[in-house]
Amino acid sequence: MAIYANGIEQINTPAFSAERNGAQAISANTRTTILFNNEFYDSDSDYDTSTGKFTPSVAGKYYVSATVMLDSDANSNYHYGFIELYKNSSVITESVDDDRNNYGRRRTGSINIIVDMNGSTDFLLVQAFISEASGGQNPQVADMATFQAYRIIE
Repeated sequence: MAIYANGIEQINTPAFSAERNGAQAISANTRTTILFNNEFYDSDSDYDTSTGKFTPSVAGKYYVSATVMLDSDANSNYHYGFIELYKNSSVITESVDDDRNNYGRRRTGSINIIVDMNGSTDFLLVQAFISEASGGQNPQVADMATFQAYRIIE
């Protein structure tokens, strides 16, 4: 069923959905942009798998979500970590997990938010950060992390 406003059909595009296909190594204690390298859907080719940026070509409000598993790659080594959603160069929301009193190995963070985008220069990307209890491990973003967004019909 189509939705119309002022005689114009309203659709939820641009829209995209992408995943991390295979783990992405990150350096401990360093914010790292996640490259969601496998697109399931990209209606207007607005997501760039090489930069991790979603730059919608239509102004509006967008529902955005990301789910990311952070993996310290060793049992009892996960100290704390977070994922952050950036709009341009500013963090607009984050999901933090602090296990400094009960070290683990993996934690999953999720972000869900509505963001106003200008349709020309605004972009979104997700960064990850892991602090480990001991050095020398191989922290990573686990495979099957997801990032998606779609324009909301107003």
